Amino acid sequence: MHMNRDDFVAEVDDARQNNPVWFDVPTDESPEDALLAETERRLGARLPDDFRWFVQEFGGGDFAFATLYSVDPESVLNLERNQPEGAAGLVAFSDDGTGNVFVFPVDEGVCRDQVLLLDHETGEVRPTDYEGFLDYVVRVALRTADG
Repeated sequence: MHMNRDDFVAEVDDARQNNPVWFDVPTDESPEDALLAETERRLGARLPDDFRWFVQEFGGGDFAFATLYSVDPESVLNLERNQPEGAAGLVAFSDDGTGNVFVFPVDEGVCRDQVLLLDHETGEVRPTDYEGFLDYVVRVALRTADG
């Protein structure tokens, strides 16, 4: 089942209440619409709606236990600067800390809300069992069951 935004916010609120230290690291700035649109133009792809909503609501960068690329142009975790070379048709949005990146596939200039893993050693793109971006964030950042 694809996670909806209300359930996502409830999960984040619960995590913040029960584990406030997870959120002590400041996140990157939330982008204005124009910056988000310019980033998408330079990437050559519209980002998934849930990712767009997330960065506008929560920023990006370090978020609990996950590293989520942001649209903040000053961030070392900037989405554009963290795209892997030779990964046409994919947009990276996070990494696993070992060199592998999580990516959205791009179809006709639009990123699908499907989470794939790009192996940095083999270049292989593999499916994951995350049911979209918000499910990825809950299971990885908030370390819920199955994460």
